[in-house]
Amino acid sequence: MTFVFAIVIPLFFLSISFVLYKTVRHITEYKMHYVSLLLFAVASAVAFSMFKVLTGEFGSFVWAGIYEFCQTWFLYFLFAFSAVYCSSRFAKIRVRILFIFLAIVDSIIILFNFAHPVFFTVQNFFIAPGVSSFVIEPGYLFYVHYTFIMIFIITSLIISCEHFIKTESVRKIKYLFLFIFLILMTFAYTFELFVFNHASVSSLFTFISGFFCYLSGFRVPRYITSKIISYVQENSNDAIICFDIAGHIVFKNSQADRIINGKKFPKRFSPEFLFDFFRQNWSKDMESAEWTCLLELDSKISWFDVSYRKVYKIDEFIGSFFKFRDVTVIHDEREEQKYNASHDPLTGILNRNGFLEEVDRVVAENPFCSYVMVCSNIKDFKLINSIFGKEAGNRVLVKIADLLKKNAHKTSIYGRISDDKFALLAEKESFTEDIFYQKLDKIQLVIENPVYRITFKIGIYEFKGTSESAEILIDKAVLALKTEKSPSMFSYFDRKLMEQIVKEKYLLNTFENQLMQKKFSLVFKPVSSRDGKIKGAKCSALWNDQKEKFSTTFVVNTLDKTGLIYKLDSAVWEEAFRTLSARKDLPEDFFVNLHISEKDFYYMDVPPFFAELSSRYGVSPSMVNIGVPEKILSKNFEKISENCLALKKAGFRILIEDFGSDYSSLNMLKNFSADIIEVDVRYFYENGNGKKASVILKSVARLAQSLGMTVIFSGVANDELLSLTDASGNVFFDGEYFSRPVSFEKLEKTFASGRQ
Repeated sequence: MTFVFAIVIPLFFLSISFVLYKTVRHITEYKMHYVSLLLFAVASAVAFSMFKVLTGEFGSFVWAGIYEFCQTWFLYFLFAFSAVYCSSRFAKIRVRILFIFLAIVDSIIILFNFAHPVFFTVQNFFIAPGVSSFVIEPGYLFYVHYTFIMIFIITSLIISCEHFIKTESVRKIKYLFLFIFLILMTFAYTFELFVFNHASVSSLFTFISGFFCYLSGFRVPRYITSKIISYVQENSNDAIICFDIAGHIVFKNSQADRIINGKKFPKRFSPEFLFDFFRQNWSKDMESAEWTCLLELDSKISWFDVSYRKVYKIDEFIGSFFKFRDVTVIHDEREEQKYNASHDPLTGILNRNGFLEEVDRVVAENPFCSYVMVCSNIKDFKLINSIFGKEAGNRVLVKIADLLKKNAHKTSIYGRISDDKFALLAEKESFTEDIFYQKLDKIQLVIENPVYRITFKIGIYEFKGTSESAEILIDKAVLALKTEKSPSMFSYFDRKLMEQIVKEKYLLNTFENQLMQKKFSLVFKPVSSRDGKIKGAKCSALWNDQKEKFSTTFVVNTLDKTGLIYKLDSAVWEEAFRTLSARKDLPEDFFVNLHISEKDFYYMDVPPFFAELSSRYGVSPSMVNIGVPEKILSKNFEKISENCLALKKAGFRILIEDFGSDYSSLNMLKNFSADIIEVDVRYFYENGNGKKASVILKSVARLAQSLGMTVIFSGVANDELLSLTDASGNVFFDGEYFSRPVSFEKLEKTFASGRQ
């Protein structure tokens, strides 16, 4: 017997030490109970060994008491471990306090036994002739101790049994070893109590408790984790192939089988084979690699992201794996997003960004090729939408795109670069104007109206081996179609236009500084009655640059394109008010017409600005007529109408400039609150039909006067133009026939001398 314990006890301590080492490395709540359980198991083993080895009765009695004390706490911590490990409701602190109380009561009984042996005694028991050892002889309180012990064991058994039954099959093994161990513990303590208490069978299970708990706490969770990982890998959408250190396949999931069988790989292959198959560089020292490939599987083309990794355990190389991730959906979505980002949704051809990108690429790849950049524009496209509806306008755009698709050369690039503008990059040798004349007539059929003619303007820029960006190429073609005065559909960017661009850049670069220095002067075009008596004047500005001579029209158009016109307009207005404040010989009913641009309404608050100028310079608002071009009223009628109404309330008069030049003049008279209309007689007489022009002009004058408006006929340069107008009523004139624009000083002198 002593020999058996001499072998078993060291082995037990070694196993306990190993388990303790494993446990304390990653401590958790249930492992805390596990450590306590093992400590009391160790103490129980030591006490039981001393109890069996000693030959003295008193020593055996003391160690037997220590053994029973350790057994009580060993079984309590077995209960606590089971409750926490199984996440049972018994793990609640209030329940555990009750069981701690039972363990404390049992411990007190055991300690009381040292003074009054009513719990147990020890007696010598002969195992064989000449062989004996001390055994525990139960007293009448011993069964109370066993009752507490059985409460701990049976409660633990119920906890493990409940979770073993309820848990899904894949995780039953988590509770299996604990459940088996507790069944055997229950059997052992029952056998020891009711059958043969001298056997001390329970002590044997104390020795092996560490092993069972180690299985439950360490080996089983690892097994479950490996099973879950294996299940995840097997059911993953990614194909996984694992190799050992020798390059042999040790694992592959069903997705990997799909690739292997689909590509008819050999039954045995190495990582090097996969690298060769996908035409990737291979090296044994390679730690990782990634690439994207295209595979045909099950008669379907799929995109895969392939990754290769070596696997290490600490610093030891143990294998490698390949992962194939199907990214077909992501690739298709990315391609769709890329397509949507570069293509026009209405016409299906390239949009501005896509066209610019393609042009930059093609021009860079062919530096010695001659190209033409062609930009088209539909004149008055907004009118098509207004008259025939937006759907008709869209059909026109789609038809243009279809013609480009069918007739553009295969090397050409085309796209819709803005609302009604299309652009084409073509090799010069493949481009002819005739194709446009032949095909564009088909677009007329879209609106199904033979009366209304769709008019195109096409700008062309020829270049070779340029370093200019696609943006600049388009700008030059657009500039050609905007500036060419020829009646031809086509206009080319030439040296003259280049000089204009240079002038525009110079003006813009020097504008701010020149404006601060007031490098402009005001001129006044007299507004007279038919007999030449001056009633007012139209104010405009001359730009006085020492290096370049700019026309007023050029300055206004350039600044208007860049949004700087509001700065010039505000400066002109202030100078006009200052000039009027210094007037000497002008009557009180004299008026000045000041022009206002569309962008003025967006970049500044116009009504308060005019009111402040009137107050600062002491000029009556009734002396100032604010001229609004008719063409800008159709673009943002509500905003401009609201501002003009505020100006009228402040005392200023509103003048509609270039009345009749747009397509909604009569509608304007009905909806827009104006005091004066200005009609350019040259616009109505440009085709030389004086009789019709006279009828229209006189009708307009009578209509305006019946609405309480003053009429100014502008652009009267000779007797013939003057004869077209009606002088009756509240009608005034301006033009070279009466006077050219003059300075304010000259205007005053003319007025003072009484000359006409």
